[in-house]
Amino acid sequence: RNRIWQTPFICGWSDLNDKPIYGLASDPDKLYELHVNESGIGTTVSSPYALSERNFEKDLQQVSLWGRIKEGAPLPPIIGYAPQSYPHDDGWSVKGSEQHIRLSSLSVHRLTLIFSPASKPPNAEAAWNVRLDHWGIAIDWPVIWSSIGTFLTTPADEKTWFKLIHRGLMVNGKEAQEKSCRLCGFHTESQLHILNCPRLTYIKAFVTYMMEAMGTDPREVHTELTWLLGIDSKGKLLPATHLAILRIYWKHVYAAMVRVKYDGDVFSASVITQNIARSFYSRILAYQHVRLLHFFKRRFSHHGKYKLPQTEATKVAPIGTLRLVDGSLEVKQRIISLLQQQNVACDHTNAHSPTAPPSNRRPYDDPSQPSLLPSTLRLAASPSKSGAREASRVPARRQ
Repeated sequence: RNRIWQTPFICGWSDLNDKPIYGLASDPDKLYELHVNESGIGTTVSSPYALSERNFEKDLQQVSLWGRIKEGAPLPPIIGYAPQSYPHDDGWSVKGSEQHIRLSSLSVHRLTLIFSPASKPPNAEAAWNVRLDHWGIAIDWPVIWSSIGTFLTTPADEKTWFKLIHRGLMVNGKEAQEKSCRLCGFHTESQLHILNCPRLTYIKAFVTYMMEAMGTDPREVHTELTWLLGIDSKGKLLPATHLAILRIYWKHVYAAMVRVKYDGDVFSASVITQNIARSFYSRILAYQHVRLLHFFKRRFSHHGKYKLPQTEATKVAPIGTLRLVDGSLEVKQRIISLLQQQNVACDHTNAHSPTAPPSNRRPYDDPSQPSLLPSTLRLAASPSKSGAREASRVPARRQ
């Protein structure tokens, strides 16, 4: 009885002619009569009755609704008296499942989830657990999988890391003949070995300095788990900004490994580090450009006082300060210094309030035009093929 008549609820009773009347009890002692149209939607039409004057057992009857009563939302349609209506909205379950569902909440998406076979974790989870178990750190795999894709990286940036975490990278250890590491030449090349290959120490040092500049204690950077899974030495997932540079790291490192094997290139840690720095800074500029466009499209809303959501500033805080009033980003000076050490030209100025909306062109489409971004990136000349390819993507200026 207490469960059925817990306010708010819709109930019914009959008049002298046995005509059904419906009412809404919105608080413990008020009952409003409802006018119900042909669709079953009710609206209050009377002054409230005293609910205490009603006999719950004799006068009021339970009503079947199509949906739930939600605060601040329109009342759900009324089907009729519960004993006289069918089908009821609640009380259903799928055959072979204990999950209870409401007919009013069914959708194509939910039906797909209900009837799809239960998925199992990738086999890579068990394989990595065997190889990383000696560290004694519990790996929360659902959290790792949920970290795929950051607000800074593109699918191309994530691809190499995604293959690595699924144990899908092609390494020499899978070859029938030459199994030695193509970088150091001393160990069998495996997906576990490239986490610790000594030839990558210089590059990993730069990435570690960048994560330190973004607020991570270098002592929390694990020798294997951080580079593979993006978690610290305590098993906690790193912020999205840190995950972004780690995945850019894998993109450029593995691309260089492929060129060593198939193009005969010389592995240059300094060139790869420059490419990582260049890519990471270009992603920062791209993010800032999107925020500026987002702000300018809405700058006249909220009586001209529109601000970006605070969540955006929190998300990008490890990199710098996002001004909510104009969408400009001021990158930390420590990060700028590290990038400049890698010959990435960063003409960085203090955040300012642009006076005109930015164009839909990317910030590097026309170098001769002044950019509305508070930071600009000039691609430094690099002898690497990856640098040449990256520079070749810059569109030519239209005449």
